[in-house]
Amino acid sequence: MDYSARNELSDTLEYLTKKWSDKEMKALALSVERNISLLTSNPFVFLKTNKKDVFKAIVMRKNSLYYLINESQQEIVILSFFNHKRKPKSF
Repeated sequence: MDYSARNELSDTLEYLTKKWSDKEMKALALSVERNISLLTSNPFVFLKTNKKDVFKAIVMRKNSLYYLINESQQEIVILSFFNHKRKPKSF
């Protein structure tokens, strides 16, 4: 996960902590873990975006995880994690 994605995840979690219950936050954590596990085993499982090698995983209802597949270096880079109610950042 790159630095900006870490900050975005941290900001999103801080925002959601104020809006969501502990139960909802635990469900979000499980959903994030499940999606990361899925994309680790098959990076092409989620929706391809219009950007080259960038995919979108829906995390629960209103959260998305965007990631880049760098096949030459055999790595997955998480670009963005945000809540759809907040203004998305360009990547």
